[in-house]
Amino acid sequence: YSEKESCVIDYFESQISKNKSNVVLLHDIKSYTANSLETMINYGLYNGYLFAKITMSTPQIHQKVNN
Repeated sequence: YSEKESCVIDYFESQISKNKSNVVLLHDIKSYTANSLETMINYGLYNGYLFAKITMSTPQIHQKVNN
């Protein structure tokens, strides 16, 4: 992995929580985020997370801003 890919993956792994719903926003115009996606999905599946599409009945989630 590149340094940026490793950073994205490390941040993802440190921020998701089994105690709440998680929505992960990735900018697909950045190659390093797109390249990190498969690793993040595999990590989530291996650790028991469920993946589901967002629908109109999905509870509203507010973004935590880390700027």
